[in-house]
Amino acid sequence: MAPQLSEASSSPLPTFAPALKPPPGVTPNPNHPASLAYLADITIAICIPLVTVFFLLRTYVRIFIKRVWTFEDALVTLAWAGTVAYCGIMRATMSHHGGQHGWDITLDEVHEAAYWFNVAAIEYGVMIGLTKLAVLWLYRRVFSPIRWSKFDMTIVTLIAVIFGFYGTTSLVKIFECSPREKIWNPTVAGQCVDIHIILNVSGAFNTVTDYLILLLPIHAVWRLQMDRLKRVLVVLAFTFGLCAPIFATIGFVVRLRNSGNHDTSWKQPEILLWGAAELASGNLCVCFPELAVLFRKKNRRRGRPRRPTDSEMKDSQEMKHGRKPPSDPYFTKSLMSTVFSTAGDAEYVELQEQANSARKADVAPTNKPDSSIHHHRSPPLGFASSPPPSQTISLYLCPWQNGIADSLGTPTRSPPSRPYRRCTWSSSPARAPPGTTTRRSSLFDQQPASAPSFFQPGEYGVLSGDPRVVHDGICSVRSSLGGMAGAPLPVRSSMVCKRIGSLQSKAGITACFVNVGSDHPSIIEAMVRGKRERPNSWPRIVTCPAEVTAISMADGYSRVSGRPQAVLVHVDVGTQALGQGIHNASVGRVPVFIFAGMCPYTESGEVTGSRTEYMHWLQEAPDQKAIVRQYCRYTGEVRTGLNIKQTIGRALQFANSTPKGPVYVASAREVLAQEIKPYSLDQEQWVPVGPGALPHDAVRDIATALVRAERPLIVTGYSGRDRRCPDLLVALADLIPGIRVHDTGGSDMCFPFSHSASEGFRLSFDECTKDTDMVFLLDCDVPWIPSRNPPPKDAKVYHVDCDPLNQQIPVSFFPAHGRWKADSFTALSQLVEYIRNDASLGTQLKDPKYGARGAARDRAHAARLEDIASRARLGDDHVLDASNIGSLLRSSLPGSTTFVIEAVTAAQTLSDQLQPSRAGSWINCGATGIGWSNGAALGVKMALMDRENDKDHIIKPDPNLVCQIVGDGSFMCAAPSSALWVASKYKIPILTIVLNNGGWKAPRNSAELVYPGGLASSATDDEIGVSFRPTPNYAALAEAAAGSQTGWAGSVDDDAAWMKGMRVRTVADLRKALKLVESRVIEQRKGMLLEVLL
Repeated sequence: MAPQLSEASSSPLPTFAPALKPPPGVTPNPNHPASLAYLADITIAICIPLVTVFFLLRTYVRIFIKRVWTFEDALVTLAWAGTVAYCGIMRATMSHHGGQHGWDITLDEVHEAAYWFNVAAIEYGVMIGLTKLAVLWLYRRVFSPIRWSKFDMTIVTLIAVIFGFYGTTSLVKIFECSPREKIWNPTVAGQCVDIHIILNVSGAFNTVTDYLILLLPIHAVWRLQMDRLKRVLVVLAFTFGLCAPIFATIGFVVRLRNSGNHDTSWKQPEILLWGAAELASGNLCVCFPELAVLFRKKNRRRGRPRRPTDSEMKDSQEMKHGRKPPSDPYFTKSLMSTVFSTAGDAEYVELQEQANSARKADVAPTNKPDSSIHHHRSPPLGFASSPPPSQTISLYLCPWQNGIADSLGTPTRSPPSRPYRRCTWSSSPARAPPGTTTRRSSLFDQQPASAPSFFQPGEYGVLSGDPRVVHDGICSVRSSLGGMAGAPLPVRSSMVCKRIGSLQSKAGITACFVNVGSDHPSIIEAMVRGKRERPNSWPRIVTCPAEVTAISMADGYSRVSGRPQAVLVHVDVGTQALGQGIHNASVGRVPVFIFAGMCPYTESGEVTGSRTEYMHWLQEAPDQKAIVRQYCRYTGEVRTGLNIKQTIGRALQFANSTPKGPVYVASAREVLAQEIKPYSLDQEQWVPVGPGALPHDAVRDIATALVRAERPLIVTGYSGRDRRCPDLLVALADLIPGIRVHDTGGSDMCFPFSHSASEGFRLSFDECTKDTDMVFLLDCDVPWIPSRNPPPKDAKVYHVDCDPLNQQIPVSFFPAHGRWKADSFTALSQLVEYIRNDASLGTQLKDPKYGARGAARDRAHAARLEDIASRARLGDDHVLDASNIGSLLRSSLPGSTTFVIEAVTAAQTLSDQLQPSRAGSWINCGATGIGWSNGAALGVKMALMDRENDKDHIIKPDPNLVCQIVGDGSFMCAAPSSALWVASKYKIPILTIVLNNGGWKAPRNSAELVYPGGLASSATDDEIGVSFRPTPNYAALAEAAAGSQTGWAGSVDDDAAWMKGMRVRTVADLRKALKLVESRVIEQRKGMLLEVLL
């Protein structure tokens, strides 16, 4: 009969009231109670040191060998820390009467033990969940190279279920009773949930998920060609091992067995012991896969591979072409051990030296299978035992970075892990084995194949005896198709091209906008390899039918991300097709990395990449780089793959150093196809030039001049590119009442329109420059038009710019009393700090005249806003113009909208009506090559989407609407069908508004400025060649280019077309169309084009 809680009157001892009545024949022993504390001490003494040692070793491998630290590592760290804390809580439970019988302790002591058990239960739920999440994150990195495959979705689903379950049960354990004290003290009045049900369900769930996690890797590993024991060991290396589910099962059984036992202080600690064992085993097994590299490291030795002798090279070449079998068993032994063990460079040298020593000793060769061929370590993944030298065997290794082989010990220290391939090694002229498939599929591809079907599509390889080929991990590819066995095929990818992709990724280039051609075979191979094997480590490839789309998208993406993006173009013709795009990037100070191929320089097949097509003789320019040299910060050529990293690193230094801009690197096909040995280069040493600061005297002079001036004016153009600058300009304007800020370039939102100091945006022509006695120019190319609105001759002018002399503008004579080359954000920070801290300037600013200036400025700004509002005629039947379009857009679109503007003659009016006041909300070209915004708007949207999404580019809701406003002339100049097709293919939803005024208006305005009242002023648009009439149907063009099969309609419907176009003529039409933007563009993530008939 189970013991029951005793009453005070039935206490067996006069001074002691036990919590439970003892069973018959048992006498309470409060002075020396039986205790399970010794079991807890043993468990802690085993768990904490063991878990800590494994955790520290894993941390060493991740930080000092692989040099990576990811979210998975953070989970492992938390799991280790939580396990140690759990052991401490378990010991505290024992110290507070846990593990003692209820008849040996008082009721208060039982409550004390129950309190600590509740703390331990909460800690256990959180920590076992974190440990399992760490293991699943490991699985996703190792076994799921293709995101959102069925296997990957299984892991993601399990992660979500585990996170939700353990999070919920932990909250239930915390708040199971109200008040909480009732959890450990049943005598307190209150209510509780049935925690026994929760604990039993939790135990069952814990056990089941342990077994699920144990079984997950079996699907991937069990099909490898190795004996069963090795497969079991590999499975256990990636799971909790059998220990974790066994411990969970035992704990669950103990919980069920004791469910009716009222001796809670005795039964509960037993559950804690099994929980500690389960946590410890989980920690060990999540650490174990990373530790294999330590056992490899002890056999590694630094050094460069010895160059093979001429005779060795001759033999290896003959073996490569099937003319001579390898007759040296010692070279064969070192070769096989190197390949099978995925040895590094230093170990390869050691093996080669051992082979040479054996030759010198004249040891007779043997034809017997050599069981010591893997003397450095046991056979690698995929092999049951060492094959004899004459036997053709298949080598199956993981073709993705950080894959199975990497987790079992391949270090990722620079140079990074070489991409592993499937190869066939044979000591005689090789053929692909009869019936062998020539394909590789993904790890979990279920398509039938005679070879294991866990690789990407590719060739069946033959590994030659060439030590250079072995060193680079390259397989000489042979085919067995159509009676062509033994015929050489091109190597699948070039080390040079792979270096280009990896360097771009390391430099922060996340997108590569490509227009490929006949000069890119090796790059195409590398792109395919990179996308298949390292999808998250390569820039995203975006196909652009027109080069102007490519460079404009890179331009827009860079303006948001702040990092250069890549463009790939085709020889001289693709370089020329960059056209106005490279001008825009250069003048607009946008970093873009452009890579172009060059015509092959050999004609007769002397090397890989030689000329093979008719056009290779026609596309060779005498100086291809000269086409763009005057627009680039740097032009270079990769003439050998041996310095590819240095060449690209130097180009990116120029692109990222102020003034930022495009860089251009070219290379011939032969160089791109060159095979090179991996080498390391510390990218942290190839940084751009840091920001410059103002000298102290300059800070003092500029600050003093701004404060003492009667009508100070700040003129800016590009400062808003640094999103921190607008706030600093606001701070400066608030410090000096009466100061005004004028934006002459409109390239970015440099100063909020809503601030009373704003003079708005004008393309260098505004009367405010005439009414000033002190002008501070900040990142500005053209502050005024000298023939129209120069400042007074007695006005002080100071100029701070990253390029104050406008080095790429031959004629630029804007006078200034002081010029400094400095970063705008740094300079503004210095000025604001100086004015705030200078006592004399602070005293001067307290003068009442400054307050009067500030009040006058506020009144003038309010009157200006009223005048702007009065220009927008918003009656339903009013025809549309720039004023009412801008007003309707500002009132109808979300406040987070980013406007990409290329409206030319209407840009200033749109700025008045849109009144941009948020950093980054207004992006203009900043240059003069029309046709920029079609691609730039897509690039801006891509960058905003990537900012919201995670590293795997998982599509998430994106609240940032991008609205492109473009004149019809600019729209036509930007290959609109190319941009619209890209938007549709890559699902980049933007709102495009085409202002259709029937042609170009800017040339007429220019003519009238030079010849006021001349013939052109009274001529028709057709007479001066600026008319587009009859006008194209831009709405229909948008749908056609985006692949719509429905034809153009006058209104948006609910069909499946991704892009819909509409024509609007009146204010009522535009209002109706704008109501659809939120549902279609923001929520449904589809494109929309509005053609506004002006």
